Order: sequence, then structure tokens, then C-alpha cells
Amino acid sequence: METGPEREDLEEEIKDAAARWVMRRMDYRNRRGARERSFRSWLEAREEHEEAYREAERALERMESPGVFEDKEVGEVLAAYQSERQSETYFFWRYGSVAAAAAIVFALFAFGTFDFGEEFSTQVSEQRENRLADGTLVSMDAGTRIRFFDNELERRVVLMEGAAVFDIANGDPRPFSVEVGNTVIRDIGTVFSVKKREGIGGDYGVDESVEVAVEEGIVDVFYAPAVDRRFLRLNEGQRVALPVDAPSDMKAEASIEMLMKDGFATWREGRIHYDDRPFAEVLADLQRRYSGEISINDVELAAMKVSGTLSVDRLEEALSALQRILPLEIVEFSRDQIILKRSGES
Repeated sequence: METGPEREDLEEEIKDAAARWVMRRMDYRNRRGARERSFRSWLEAREEHEEAYREAERALERMESPGVFEDKEVGEVLAAYQSERQSETYFFWRYGSVAAAAAIVFALFAFGTFDFGEEFSTQVSEQRENRLADGTLVSMDAGTRIRFFDNELERRVVLMEGAAVFDIANGDPRPFSVEVGNTVIRDIGTVFSVKKREGIGGDYGVDESVEVAVEEGIVDVFYAPAVDRRFLRLNEGQRVALPVDAPSDMKAEASIEMLMKDGFATWREGRIHYDDRPFAEVLADLQRRYSGEISINDVELAAMKVSGTLSVDRLEEALSALQRILPLEIVEFSRDQIILKRSGES
């Protein structure tokens, strides 16, 4: 694992590469063929690559606001940037003033002044509370990882995996938002929870999604880059599950549910309520509480729906409870591996 100067050098390289990729992909001719395959290979090589790329995209979006930089600043930074990145700077000049302003962001981004945020995480079966720099209290479920960005204009959390409850600090006029992929949850004085549901992939048909629930106050949900157009508003006592990426029809209505009594973020008490959810999603929640690997190779079993409240802190008891409602057989249960299959299958 990289530490000290090596880590700093690596972060600089990643930020520089992310800036270059965003610039190249402004020209849609670069979004196909060998160039696109190279981009995808780079994006998937390390988790930090995707995070840096998303930050570079957000930087470009913010630069489209008029008056962010004065003309003198544009000239000074572009002059420095041109000496370091001749071809990419020329690329921006071809696109006019907005692109020229964007070059400033990428100069700052690539030269290492862009904020990488502060990271917080929990291990398998660990739950923890953290106080962010702005005073917000974050309760994190097992296997959760977030990154907090705090500057003069905003407070922003990126939820990379897991689930968390946010008790927002009062008295700070800066907006507070939580991002999961392209989903943006913006706080309006509240206590709310966000859970990233991992996509199970392949034939299981369980897509990556995000669940948002509000205990107090209100939150608004947006999809990037259309963060000026609210998708929906959640009030106290409401919950919704949404795709991480914007639906094809942004006018589509989401299915908002009312929280059950004492049903907010129940994972803090070791139980999770499921309402007609795929078994594969339940397994994803259990996996965050197990250091080994849970495997299942039956597509139909993974897609079967589960309803009810499940105690998730004790894996063996949880699986036993699931056996009472699903045709489930435990082939192996050890410290390193849990193998499941459908009952009656050879």
C-alpha cells in the first residue's frame, strides 16, 4: 500500500489522468473505438480512477456558471497550463469561453490543488459514528465508505458503498448533499439515511440502486448533471428506492413509501426490513457483515422476493429464518465461505 510521498505522487498522477480523460471525451469522436476501450480500462483499473473522473466532471459543470473566474485569472492560469499541457489547452481554445474556463479547473485539478476530501469507512460487522468537520453526525453501517468534501461553497458527501444516517449540523448556510453515483440527495434541515444497494449483476437482474429515507425534515433528490431540476421531494417519514442513474424518462414518478413505525435505519439495531425485495439484495446486506464470501449460483433463487424484518447481526440465524420462506439450502457455512443453493437441486 502506498504511503507518504508515494501516495501523494500517485494521487497527482490520477488527478492528471482524470483531467485529460474528461478533456478528451468532450469531443464525442473520442467516445468510441480503441480510445473508449482505453478509457474504460483505465477507469476500471483502480477505484480511485472513477472517483477522480467524477470529480473532474463536476469541476467542468461548476465552471459553466458565469463569473466564477475573472478574465485576468483566466489568462494567468491558462498561460501556465499551456506551457505544461500544450495540446490539451489548444483543444479547449477551440471550444470557446466555457471550455477555456474549464481548463482552469483542470489546471488546478491536475496541479494538485483539487480537494480529494476526507475518507471515513467501517469494516465488516462494524458500525461507527463520525463527526464531520462541519459538525454533522454520520452513523455508518457495516462495510460503508464515504468521502467528505468541505469548502466555502458547499458540504458534500460521496457514498461509495454501504449505508449511513446523516444528522445535519444546524446553523451552516452552505448546502449539504450526498451523492451516490449520479443520484444527488440535497438536505433541507433534516435527519435522513442513504443506502447504496449494490448491483448483483449478470443474470440476477438486480441493478445498482439507492434507498433514501427521512426521519426529520425534507430532502430533495436530483440526478447529475441536471442538478437544477428536482426529481422528487421526500418529507418526514417517507422512503424511496431509486436507480443510481437517471431513468430514461425524468418525468417518471417514483414509488414513495411511508416508513413503518420505528422503521428508520433499523440496521443500527441489527435488523433490516424488506418489502418485496430480491433475495440477492438481502445477500448483499449480509455480505457486509461477513468477512468470507457468500455465493449462490441459482438465478431464480436470487431473484425470489423477500418481505419482512430480518435480524442480520447473526448470519446463521438470518439464513435459518430465510429458509422458512425460501426454498433455500445451506451447502456450506464456515469462517471463510457460505455456499447456498435452491432446495432439491443436485
